[in-house]
Amino acid sequence: MGDKGLMRAAVLATQLGFSVACPLAVFIAGGVWADGKLGTGHWLFFLGLAVGVIAAGAALYQVAAQPSKPRKRTGLEAPDKIERGPSDTRKARGPNK
Repeated sequence: MGDKGLMRAAVLATQLGFSVACPLAVFIAGGVWADGKLGTGHWLFFLGLAVGVIAAGAALYQVAAQPSKPRKRTGLEAPDKIERGPSDTRKARGPNK
């Protein structure tokens, strides 16, 4: 299935990228839109940039700095490894042979 460590690293990198890029894009676009509607020059753009940087920093802190909690197995998930027991070692034969 692949290396789980590599997959987790890729997921974390993607999550970090989106958690930084999305707030910045939303607040900057909102500032540009508000500047166009209200005719305030570029002040709301810079305000959106500042708020976007703060929001991106907070999101980055939530994703990267908070320790992840270990998952508890509920028994409903698929196991990581299937081990065969003594009853599973017989050869596959037809029914009742």
